[in-house]
Amino acid sequence: MLNIIKRDGRREPYRRDKLFAGILRCSNYAIADKVVRIVENRIQATGGNADITADELHNMALEVLRVESPPSALRYDLRRSIMKLGPNGFAFEDFIADMLRLEGKDVLVRVKERGKCALHELDITYEEEGGRHFIECKYHNEYGIYTGLKEAMYTYMRLLDLRDNGLGYTNCTLVTNTKVSWEAVDFSSCKHMNVIGWNFPPGHGLERTLERLNMYPVTVLEKQLQPEQVYHLLNEHIVTLRDLIAAYDGGRLDKGFESSVNLSRETVSNG
Repeated sequence: MLNIIKRDGRREPYRRDKLFAGILRCSNYAIADKVVRIVENRIQATGGNADITADELHNMALEVLRVESPPSALRYDLRRSIMKLGPNGFAFEDFIADMLRLEGKDVLVRVKERGKCALHELDITYEEEGGRHFIECKYHNEYGIYTGLKEAMYTYMRLLDLRDNGLGYTNCTLVTNTKVSWEAVDFSSCKHMNVIGWNFPPGHGLERTLERLNMYPVTVLEKQLQPEQVYHLLNEHIVTLRDLIAAYDGGRLDKGFESSVNLSRETVSNG
């Protein structure tokens, strides 16, 4: 029996339905079925019983998708691409701000506000019915790191300090590209504070929101762009495929980006 070695060292039996479901979310039934069959044939060709890592399985599927459906390949590599927005968290803040704008919110990024006891730099703020809201973004560029109780507590303490100074802040949300510890979940639930992470809340995590909005970072184009091109885009606050298309159409980018822009158009229009 083939086992998959998870990033934390756990082993679990290979499940065809799980691989199929992950690919189906970024493509269609015919593509997902074909990719799974090709991946399984390749595994069988190497013996079929040796354990493989989750990353190896992901990379095998991604390699096949790049041939069978390049736009689907970009969508499939979402999580790893977000982790390449670093090394600092500024691009992730811009990325989440763009996500909120797509949801109709009028946001400001990196806003300094004086609480009763301290000066705070808030990653994202916006007005909503009933008061002001801020977003605390916690970005990590490695797997296996949880956003935990400490991050949840200091986010909530910021809210209290801002409230104490009468600035009209009524709520806050902690957003991360990693998983959230149960201690952070319990604390946030107790304090009625929102938390959004990878696969959290279940069925409504960050990845589901991005898939619903058909929103992907420019770092999914790692096979199409040179590292210096990606650096230039992020430095210019061009963080999503839609940003890339708009910048190219507006004359901000040269012909060297044309093929990537064309693939981006196909990706965001067929999601």
